[in-house]
Amino acid sequence: ELGAPWYPRPVSTAAAAHTFHAVIRARKPFTPFASGDVVRREADEEWNLLETKMTRPAPFVMVVAGTYTIQEETRDGVTCRVASYAVSKEKSGARLTNLFHKLRAFYEPYLGPFPWKEYTIIEMNDYGFGQAPPGMMRITHEAFQSNIFGDREAELFSGGINERLAHEIAHAYWGGVVWSANREDQWLEEAFAETSAGRAIEEMKDKADFKRLSNIWRTRASDSKSAAPIPLANEMVDKASLMPTHDAGADRTRLLYFKGPTLLLAIRKEVGDEVFFTVLKSFVKSFEKRPAVTTEDFVGLLSFITKKDWKPWFEKYFYGFELP
Repeated sequence: ELGAPWYPRPVSTAAAAHTFHAVIRARKPFTPFASGDVVRREADEEWNLLETKMTRPAPFVMVVAGTYTIQEETRDGVTCRVASYAVSKEKSGARLTNLFHKLRAFYEPYLGPFPWKEYTIIEMNDYGFGQAPPGMMRITHEAFQSNIFGDREAELFSGGINERLAHEIAHAYWGGVVWSANREDQWLEEAFAETSAGRAIEEMKDKADFKRLSNIWRTRASDSKSAAPIPLANEMVDKASLMPTHDAGADRTRLLYFKGPTLLLAIRKEVGDEVFFTVLKSFVKSFEKRPAVTTEDFVGLLSFITKKDWKPWFEKYFYGFELP
């Protein structure tokens, strides 16, 4: 089946964690990349070879190859590798590497040690999306256009593409360390990554940028709050063929990426920053060994730490149609 996994895997997402070891050969001039730490790179007259190994269980992996130029930098024992498509983009690559390390260092006090010792940012010859397999990021070419950054350090954190980069790097935790047990709980990956990115914008740029971002969350959440509750976002897309005039894909995005962070921001405002970010860090640490998690797991931990029963609140806003 097109798009299906090429290795045997249980139907249930909760049972699909695995380690990974691969040896990949790509005909020159293609350069291969894969999830996991690099064991070796070799080349002969015709082939480029890559061997990687991933000892941390994860729900899926990525293997890609293309015509790339590689540059990398190691800080604090973590290597960031940037792969520029077609032609070398040294200036943009250096800035992306620097941005990665700044965001990684920012997230660690909030979410714990960065889970991957190697991280590869791969330019895709397309526009407008990012994806974060374990230890990797596929990001489209506008992230490599040096003129989006400008020359001042502050412009690295001006929102837009940089907010998307912060979101994808946060997936190293939300999706890489803990992930949703069911499709109904996917907000635990997307909304939590977006919330983490928002905190990065708030602290590394300024609070006004975060205020603008959180206003976007709420506005777009309002646009789709009556379409479905958050846990039905994916099911709504599955049934979109029954509603040909309904833009279920856009509603799904607004529910997972905008209503989800709006709910988390409301919780943060009620419990305060210290408690809220303690809950997030505890969530990662508590479920790292049992990474397929549910919303009920999060509600239980939140209730335990705050000494409050949050189930009625989630019934109203998460399982219901309202916004707080």
